[in-house]
Amino acid sequence: MVIDRDDNVINLLEAKYYQTEYEMTQQYAELLEKRKHIFINATKTKKNVFTTMISIHGAKANAYYLSTVSNQLVTFDLFV
Repeated sequence: MVIDRDDNVINLLEAKYYQTEYEMTQQYAELLEKRKHIFINATKTKKNVFTTMISIHGAKANAYYLSTVSNQLVTFDLFV
């Protein structure tokens, strides 16, 4: 999902459903970065583009996650 905001920011949303906290791998981080670059090149956007993770239990803040994901939402954030 893509959220194109009026403040010159685009959020690329990545949704994950796991029974526990999601742990990002190097391969998946590389895939998300590739998708982001494809989006930027295809749209020719000049806006800031951020990857946002949405998940049930959140994600472990490992090196791959920290280098790839800018924001995180868990289901609790959506229903409060």
